[in-house]
Amino acid sequence: MYGDNNWHNGFPLSRLIDSMSRHLLALSEGDESEDHAGAILWNASAFLWTEDMIRMGKLPDELDDRSYT
Repeated sequence: MYGDNNWHNGFPLSRLIDSMSRHLLALSEGDESEDHAGAILWNASAFLWTEDMIRMGKLPDELDDRSYT
């Protein structure tokens, strides 16, 4: 489905936040169809890594697509 280490290309930060939110909601509703806690942790780690790589200039600024000013 996804290429090996495709996450090294970064993800838009809003996509990671959205995914964390969906998994948190599923976890809070007792959904056991997948490892939602693990998915939250992975997305949070990917968020922090991507944010750092953007800050260091190793990933494009456009990946920080949060709607803040």
